[in-house]
Amino acid sequence: PLDSKGSTFACKPCAVGTAQESGAAIACDLCPPGEHQDEEGSSSCKRCGIGQYQHAKGQEKCLVCPPGTTTPGLSSSTLEDCGCAEDTIDIGTPMQPECKACGEGLQCPFHATLEGLKTGNATKSHLESPRIMAGYHSTGHRPLELFKCPVERCPGGLPGQCGGGLQGLPCSECPDGESWDGKQCGACSSWLVLGWLVVGLAALLALPAMYYLNKRSATATANLKETAMICFNMLVALAQVCALLGMMTIQWPGVFQQMTSGSQVLVLDLESTHVACIGGASPSFRYIQTVFAFPAAIAWLLLCLTLSRCFPERFHWKWAQTLNAMGALVQVAFGMMSSLALQPFMCYHHPNGQESLVKYPGV
Repeated sequence: PLDSKGSTFACKPCAVGTAQESGAAIACDLCPPGEHQDEEGSSSCKRCGIGQYQHAKGQEKCLVCPPGTTTPGLSSSTLEDCGCAEDTIDIGTPMQPECKACGEGLQCPFHATLEGLKTGNATKSHLESPRIMAGYHSTGHRPLELFKCPVERCPGGLPGQCGGGLQGLPCSECPDGESWDGKQCGACSSWLVLGWLVVGLAALLALPAMYYLNKRSATATANLKETAMICFNMLVALAQVCALLGMMTIQWPGVFQQMTSGSQVLVLDLESTHVACIGGASPSFRYIQTVFAFPAAIAWLLLCLTLSRCFPERFHWKWAQTLNAMGALVQVAFGMMSSLALQPFMCYHHPNGQESLVKYPGV
């Protein structure tokens, strides 16, 4: 009221949704967005807790984030601040979020969304986008179904990305007309095809040579040449055993891994030698070709035995020595045949529940 001395003011407690820090104030301040006050006569507003937000001023209570979502901290002021927690991803819609655990191979920061995983864009500029970790792969139409594969083949990042020009699931095949050299896909040049034809011709000549190398009479003691051949065969057998150990899904020491990687060719591990240029892009077809290489070698020796009958008698092959050559071939190829027999049973599990062969991840 007014009188001869001026206006007279009465002190009242601030209402809910307001606060006043200083004394002698003529009005209470509305709580800003991100804060609230549910008590009268307060000198300050309360911050909205984690999992809550408030977009309006002067509110008594904060609003709760949609089920399954939370906020990165206190005092959130918009609904957009609500998102799935770290290590989960939103597979729902903006109006109906649905948080799902990311699982192995997927890196999900706070507020990760399925759309952000597909595009690589975060929901906000100061946030990180979800991504696939190196050593894993998924397709664009099923980005959450992850496959496990070597890092050089699967660099991670966005769904559908493969390293070295690879394609297929999980980054296991080169395009037509190209082959894998251990690091990337390379074009199948005419020189590569010619080189493999020379290798094949050399193998056809080497098999008859085994007949003549084993064409000797038995003696009580081995001479120097025979001793050297025995030592060589033992070294090859040892290298093949090391190559077989290197194929197992065991984390061997680095030195041993380097030793075994160089001896993989002794068990017909030819995937890094552009064998797809002549064997075809299908890993199943290449495996079948490799398996039938040994029966074909035996059949070639039998054919040579038969063809020798067309020449003068002194060139005729004898059954005993032919069988001896076959036995020597099987002895040398034992490690190779063991490796081929084990490959269909050497599998590993993917995070999506599927399985692949260690040697051929696409199978």
